[in-house]
Amino acid sequence: MEWLLVAVALVGGALVAAEVKLPLFGAVSLAAVAGVAVGIDASPAVPSFGTAILTGAATLMGGSLVVMMVIGLTLDRDKSWQRIAVRVAGSWIVAIAVLYLAWTFKSVA
Repeated sequence: MEWLLVAVALVGGALVAAEVKLPLFGAVSLAAVAGVAVGIDASPAVPSFGTAILTGAATLMGGSLVVMMVIGLTLDRDKSWQRIAVRVAGSWIVAIAVLYLAWTFKSVA
């Protein structure tokens, strides 16, 4: 599921860098996909199935909450320097995601 996490980071970072404002449904959908990817990728090492389900659900909810909080912080920025700072952060996220994908595909090949 690493590729899904990187893909979500790539898409989210590109949207932020391009200053594209998603409708609420789009932002929530992107956050939900990221949260599911984090929850699936974080496989707990626990002895019982019930504990694995409980810790997996907690990881899923925590990951979704963090992603939604970050999206919420970047939705409405009033001052021009705040918008520029958010776009710079988005472009760095895109760069990191592209480098990671290139490194992953290079390691596989």
